[in-house]
Amino acid sequence: MVTSFATIGAAAGSAAIAVGGMAISVTEDLQRSLNGLQASAGIATEDMSDMKDAMLEVYNNNFGESFEDIGKSMAIITQQTGASTDEVKSLTQNALMMRDTFEIEVNESIRG
Repeated sequence: MVTSFATIGAAAGSAAIAVGGMAISVTEDLQRSLNGLQASAGIATEDMSDMKDAMLEVYNNNFGESFEDIGKSMAIITQQTGASTDEVKSLTQNALMMRDTFEIEVNESIRG
């Protein structure tokens, strides 16, 4: 019995490390995407907190394939429209939905 509890404890510890590793990976992916968005769109540092919240909302609403995908889409939209953060969030969700549904790329749907 002691061996069984030890084995279970070791498995649980491995699972916690794996979950912790995923959290670090997600955080790194998010930060990398935010850095790319800021560099691509020329967004001021003080405005990036709002963009981060918008990116997380888009991601949590199940749009986009990854933070990188969302960040690139937000950069294209910001560059082409100069829209506010709330507008960028809404436009990003709509553009990603158009892309995934009708295979219309983000830059084409925003231009249209």
